[in-house]
Amino acid sequence: TGPEAKIAVYFVSLNPSCRPLASASRALTALVSTNLPAKAIYVISVTQPIDSDNMAGEFMENMLFLFNQFENNLRKQKCTAGMLKCLEKGD
Repeated sequence: TGPEAKIAVYFVSLNPSCRPLASASRALTALVSTNLPAKAIYVISVTQPIDSDNMAGEFMENMLFLFNQFENNLRKQKCTAGMLKCLEKGD
């Protein structure tokens, strides 16, 4: 394996409400938690002190990602229900 690389970012979030890490997309989640570390590249937020080098930090990061997935699924469910309602009304 080659040398380890770290990418420092100010904040990790794709959600307009800017909740730290909890609103990252699935693609960003996979990139940050799996794909990049597999290549010895790590994303470190300078404003979000979650140390994923230990079990507690990794647990916290995973919990935030799970909350994000739950929030996204709720949004999808509400959007789909709204579209079905519009179709039924003929809007």
